[in-house]
This record gives sequence, C-alpha cells and structure tokens, in this order.
Amino acid sequence: MLAQWASWAFAKQHREQTVEPLLTLGSAPLHVMGFRGAVLGQVGESRLSTAIETDIAGPMARARALDADTKGPLKDIHRRVATAIFFESSGGQRERIAHLPELRFALAGPAVDTTSIDSAAMNLEAKAFFIRKVSNDGFRIHHQPTLKKVVNDRKASLDFEKDVRPLMRKIMREQFEKDTPIRIEPFPAASADIDNSPRLQVVVVDPDLEWTTTGATRDMIREWTGKRGESSRDYPAALVWCAKKPGKELREKAELVLAWRRVQKEVQEGTLGADVQAADFRGVPGSVRDAEEELVEEAWASYRFVVIADASTGDGLHIIDLGSGHASSGETLGGRILAALKSESRLNDSVGASYLERNWPAAFKETGAWPLASLRKCFLDGSLTRLVDPDKVLREKIPELVARGDLGFAAALEREGIRKGRGTLQLGSGEGNGEGMGNLKADAGGRTPSSVSHVSAVAPWTLLFFRVTYCNQIEKNSKISVIEKGLLGFAARGGRGAGRSRPPRN
Repeated sequence: MLAQWASWAFAKQHREQTVEPLLTLGSAPLHVMGFRGAVLGQVGESRLSTAIETDIAGPMARARALDADTKGPLKDIHRRVATAIFFESSGGQRERIAHLPELRFALAGPAVDTTSIDSAAMNLEAKAFFIRKVSNDGFRIHHQPTLKKVVNDRKASLDFEKDVRPLMRKIMREQFEKDTPIRIEPFPAASADIDNSPRLQVVVVDPDLEWTTTGATRDMIREWTGKRGESSRDYPAALVWCAKKPGKELREKAELVLAWRRVQKEVQEGTLGADVQAADFRGVPGSVRDAEEELVEEAWASYRFVVIADASTGDGLHIIDLGSGHASSGETLGGRILAALKSESRLNDSVGASYLERNWPAAFKETGAWPLASLRKCFLDGSLTRLVDPDKVLREKIPELVARGDLGFAAALEREGIRKGRGTLQLGSGEGNGEGMGNLKADAGGRTPSSVSHVSAVAPWTLLFFRVTYCNQIEKNSKISVIEKGLLGFAARGGRGAGRSRPPRN
C-alpha cells in the first residue's frame, strides 16, 4: 500500500508541478480504486467504500464540490481533511475519533494555517453524508449515513407541482397577509383576477416568476397594470407589484422543509429503518424548526422588487429594490412596501388644501369646481400622489377642510343649472353652529334642495357642483360617502372662474 502511495505521489508531483516535503495523510490517493481496496482490506471495513465515494474521492464527492474554488496552498483542502478524518477515525485506534489537533498535526505546513483546517472540517461536517461531529472537536466517518443523506434522498423524491409549489405559495401568502396594513392580491393567474378598484393593493407575483430587467415577467406586469382583461384599467396606480428576485433559494428552502418533515414523520412512525444511527433522531425536531425559520427568512429576502406604474418612464414602470428583509425586524411585508413607497414620495397618508390647489386640473380652473369622482380617481390613476384608501381619506378630509374654510362643498343636479338659474342653494362656513359642513337652505321660492339646480356659495366659497340628492348628508354633517356616479367635487377657496364674480343670493 505504501509503495502504491509513493508511486502515485511521485507521478502527481511531475504531472501537476507540486512539491510536498512529506507524504501526509491528506495526500493518500483514495480515488485510485486499487489503493482504496488495499486500504479497506487492512482496515477491515469494506462498507466504508460508499462513504469514501460519496464524501471524499468520488467524481461527485462532497469534498470535491467544496474544493471547486480552492487554489494555491489550499488546493483540495477539503479532500485532504476528509482523507485525514478517514485514517484518524478508522483502523486500530483505541478511540475512533479524529480530533482537530490531530488533523492540524497531520495536514498543517508552512503555507497552511490551522484555522483553514478547522474551517474545512466544519464545512465537511455540514455538507457530508457520512462524516459526523463527535464531542466538541472530534469527527468520525462511518458506513451509516447521517440524516443529511436521508433528507437529501427525500428532497430528490419531491414533486414540484404537488409538493413544493403549494408550500411556496402558502408561506408567501401567510407572510404577506400577516398583520398587513394594505390589501393583498396573491398570485393572480390572469389580469381579470385583479380588481379594478380605487384602493391600493399589493399584487404578489407567483414564486415561479422571477423579476428581471427585461423579459416575460416585466412585460406581463406592464400589460396587466394597464389592462384588466380587454378593458383599460381605471386605477393603474392602485397596483403595487411585488416580485421575487432571480434564483432558486426560495425553492431550495421549501424543499428542505418538506424533506425534514417527511423524515420527522418517518421517525415518529418508526419506518426510517436501521441504516441511520438512533442518536441522530434526537435532533430532528430542532432541524425541522430551523428549516422552517430559514424558509420564512428566505421569503422576506426573495421578494425584494416593488414595481409601480409611472408614466414618466419609458415603459411606464418604476422599480424599487427593497433589499434583503428580515422576518425578525418587527415589521410586516406590507408595511415594508408602504414605507419604501413613502420614502420615495410615491405614497402619502393624506392630502391638504394646498396640495389640491397646486394640482388643480386645467380643465376645471374656469369653473373652480373639481368633481369628486374625478378627484378620487386621480389619486390612483397616476395623476396625483397615491393614497392607500382615497375613499377613507376623502370622508375624513372633506368635513375638516370645509370647517376650516379651505374648500367648499355643495351639490347640484347638473352643470347647466348655473346658467339656467333655476334656484339657489346656500353653503355656509358652518361657523357659530358647530357644524363643519355648513347650512344648506332652499331658495326664496320654497323649493327643497332635491329640486335645486343652481348652486351659489356664501363667501369665501365659490361655485361647486354635486348631485342634490346628497344634500341631506351635508345638512346632517355626516361623514360623506364617496359617490360612484354623478358630479362630485371641491371648490377652491378664494374663487375661481365663472363663479368668482357672482354674488351669493339669499
């Protein structure tokens, strides 16, 4: 055996231009089948051949995978450490354990420090199927596989469609919907599955799809943001897309969870078999918990790209990279997305009179009236800043703005009523009577508000048009419901357009 070893080392030195002053344990050519057979014959344990092939010297050995990027003095360091573990934990030793000091003595040299040997041993124990850690600093190779090999076998038997994808969707749905401050629309199969509603919502892209700067996912988001089925979408800015980063990390974590759950079930049912050491079973519940926690963390890290409508860009989309999130950060995924939108001034909690003044549409400047249906739509079609729930904001802000005298609020049957002059509806400031919405009165002819078309406002208000059927809500100073039909709107303080010079009539 020693002659074979020396012969192979001499050939390697000339072939690879390497120089080793001594034949160390790590240089043993276990990949040479003749040498391996001689060693196993002397050790007296032929069952270790599978362990050597799988972890140390086979074409697909775990040590080879770990050594893929090693070079210089550390070239093949994991293979050398694994080989040393084999010799130190096999044969005629009284204690069949390879301790770190023994590995350091067997492998260290002028260009190889001891910390590199320690790190290689730890990496092997984490990835290998037949190498176990024993006590604090010991390692052993055994013919019985560890649970890592069993888990890897269970992963190979998983069906993606039936097993993996449902778990990925389940965990993402749970994480997005947990204490969410915003509506969630998970994994739509078609654009028609996404509501065309005036309320901000996060659309979670299916985990099968990955976000890339160009490609099918971006094209799909752009198309579905603008259309619902064959119709144009009324509120494109209401959609906040969240997509997964490229990579298979989330899928691999989900597969690991499923594999550990299967192993745990087999251990509980006693069907795992005698191939695995009974001592390994004690760590199964903890491994299941760790795998589930890693899956949750990966869910936060994977869904990092937020995509929203933005007419100022070339393809109408604006991308926000959230970075890697952490489930233990004390926030929610929905809250994290809202915070990112607010940090880029893409979302606000509310608006004031000055903001509305600055963004008053040119089409409504002549009359000074802004239909509330149009204002409501502007918050989620990209014209104005986004609001999470424009309906709720308007219900709360209209009484406040009217009570302060910043804006006026009134109703009329039709726009033409101002020219026909068929009556008068007064809107007061509400001062002195404790009613922030003001007083609505019938004109001198005794007609009730339901028959009034002409709306005139008491200073400082200018003209504003609404359906008169909602005057009773204003009279009662109730929270105003956003109307789905008809003319609804604000009139700016100080007067605008045609209503500015018209004196109020009582």
